[in-house]
Amino acid sequence: MKIINIYLLAFLLSFLSLFSKSYSQTANEYLNLGVEDFNNRNYFSAIKMFTNAIELDSSIFEAYFNRGNAYLKLEKLQDALEDFTKAIELDSTSVKSYYNRGEILYKLGKYDEAILNLTISLELEPNNELAHYYRGDAFYFLKNYTRAIYDFSKAIKINPDNRKAISGREYSYLVLEHNYPTIYNLTKSLEKNPDDANIYASRGNVFFSLKDYDNAIFDYTLALALNTESKTNIYTNRGNAYLIIKDYENAVSDYSNAIDLYPEHHVAYTNRGHAYYNLKKYALAISDYTKALDISPFLADPYFHRGNSYYYLGDLVNACLDWKRAYSRGYKNAKALIDSYCE
Repeated sequence: MKIINIYLLAFLLSFLSLFSKSYSQTANEYLNLGVEDFNNRNYFSAIKMFTNAIELDSSIFEAYFNRGNAYLKLEKLQDALEDFTKAIELDSTSVKSYYNRGEILYKLGKYDEAILNLTISLELEPNNELAHYYRGDAFYFLKNYTRAIYDFSKAIKINPDNRKAISGREYSYLVLEHNYPTIYNLTKSLEKNPDDANIYASRGNVFFSLKDYDNAIFDYTLALALNTESKTNIYTNRGNAYLIIKDYENAVSDYSNAIDLYPEHHVAYTNRGHAYYNLKKYALAISDYTKALDISPFLADPYFHRGNSYYYLGDLVNACLDWKRAYSRGYKNAKALIDSYCE
């Protein structure tokens, strides 16, 4: 009886192996038929073939990607979006899936999401003219005209005959000139001097003053990518922008770079201390505040925040000493803490 069972098991395993092989081949056959239909512009039939392939094997990236393209040809944007999303789940390096999803999101008016996907596609394929154009137009609709000009210019550089990009850039310049003349002038200067880090840094400073921190960070990043003697200030300014938008890890990184370039930079030490403080890394914050005070002992702000850090570490004695030092240097907010916690 055991021998029969063993033979029966071997037969079943052999059958399942053959069935699995046939199963996979059938899915591939549907896939190939779908590609043939797509190439012949029989998009409805292609969708049916790709769907059959997916029903047999839901792990085939090409089936979702190609069905998404077929849906896109038929302007079935939501269906196409779902397929490209599944394609990305199966292959996160698929440039065309990110680009197609970005284009669809752009057409659906979801500009922030479109920008995110187009940015990923451009990281993988930097010279994609249409990705630059669509991202530029998405920035335009979001009234981010300098970023729109940046992308339109990239598209024009790749294809000087891209009339839509040329028109988009001209409109963006008109809006800037009317509403933000300083930014307009700096942006026009960059058109003539695209490798001038100081112009990017200056425009970043203007954006910072307007509390447009995302664009400030973008310009500081472009400036840092170029050779410049002002990297200490640019790192500090970008760190300040990160600190304001509560991106504390990047703030720490930028202040650290500024300190490496200028070890006596008490502002960078103080602000890195603030970033560590907000990350609840109080010992590191105390170290930075102490270093700032070693460089400039008459500051009030580092004393106050070092006192807060001591408080959160349970050291009320040192907290009170620092709050009193801060108050004696004109930091009036320290008085309420002194009255509440100190003798």
